[in-house]
Amino acid sequence: AKVALLGFRHTTDSTLWRLRLIVSTGNWTRETLEQSLDLAWQIELSNKDLKQRDEVVQQACADFRAASEFLDTLRRSFDTRALTGEAYHHSEYPTAKASDWLQLRLLEVFAFGKRTKPRFMDNRNESFLSQLPERIQRQCGETSRNYLAMGSGFYESPSETGKIPSVLRKIVDSLLENNLLARNADINVFVNPEACQAVAAAVGAIEDAGWKLRPPQKPESALDEPFLHAKFLFGASYRENSSYCNSPWVYLGSGNLTNPGFANPASTHGGNLEAGVVFLPEPLLWEKSR
Repeated sequence: AKVALLGFRHTTDSTLWRLRLIVSTGNWTRETLEQSLDLAWQIELSNKDLKQRDEVVQQACADFRAASEFLDTLRRSFDTRALTGEAYHHSEYPTAKASDWLQLRLLEVFAFGKRTKPRFMDNRNESFLSQLPERIQRQCGETSRNYLAMGSGFYESPSETGKIPSVLRKIVDSLLENNLLARNADINVFVNPEACQAVAAAVGAIEDAGWKLRPPQKPESALDEPFLHAKFLFGASYRENSSYCNSPWVYLGSGNLTNPGFANPASTHGGNLEAGVVFLPEPLLWEKSR
């Protein structure tokens, strides 16, 4: 899981503050910043935002609450005395003071949005695969889309040559069963050409199913071929006579499209601990037009 919960204080006015929540597909490493292709989602809340109490603020508060509960679960599994202890002269460490300050700000946020379902998600008790349909329906609507993109830094190791990787097939089947994907949908799988794992052994089956395999696009600023590390799903609808991208939804998170990363909960043997988000993007166009 790659999650950051950050707090900022005004340098002179202690009543002014801002919180930021980041969910990333990339690790907190230099490689993520400079070499790999990754994605991140972020939201912010300030003391001024809490005075509005509109739906946007309530949704953000729900996301902060869910992410904080996730991090609290992690903290209970580790010895955190180095972060919360006292110095030898019985005064608190600056880190402990900052942590206490952040917790007080979060308590203010938790007072709002209690009845709002979060976009932030984790797989402590339920896999992303099982959560996905309900999350899409709740955040982005129940429309059946005719386009799906699936991308991952890694895929499962080949087990059955000639068959579509199991998690990719399960994702498509789940969306079809919940009427979130059209039977004739345009399905695209984005892979690293040099690290395709099970996808490489299933090219024929993928093409027979009518799916398309695509490499990542090289950013204009990149000197070398990029390594796709992002894990994402993107669904939407298109019409031949329109540039509008209709009914879009996005999943991004830390879990690769594998059984440990996407199909298994962390509470079971063979499941990684992952975090992600399903959200409705701002209005999009397939291509620029007048």
